[in-house]
Amino acid sequence: MDPWEGRTGECTLEQLETDPDNFRPKTAPFDPRFPTTNQTRNCWINYVDYHKCLRVRQDDEDGQRVCSYFKRIYTSLCPSAWVEQWDELMAEKRFAWVEGERDRLREAKEGGH
Repeated sequence: MDPWEGRTGECTLEQLETDPDNFRPKTAPFDPRFPTTNQTRNCWINYVDYHKCLRVRQDDEDGQRVCSYFKRIYTSLCPSAWVEQWDELMAEKRFAWVEGERDRLREAKEGGH
């Protein structure tokens, strides 16, 4: 018996937060922010959104489960080599998006003039 039988795969944000396992895309769903066929930016945005979600929900016991929506999408869209490289950069706090890093870099640049 298929546990997904009868489920459409579509849900509201509220449903996603309460039961993210109810939504299981076979591939990333259509996102109107990325209407063209090149999904590179969609891949990157969902990777970043996953990590932002983890930071926001780090004290929430369901945080990992709720944030898994973004992870499922970026793992569907992104080449694994990119994800491995980004994970290394995240661990070293050198990824293009690390909370607070943009301000630190701006201050360093302004101080260097």
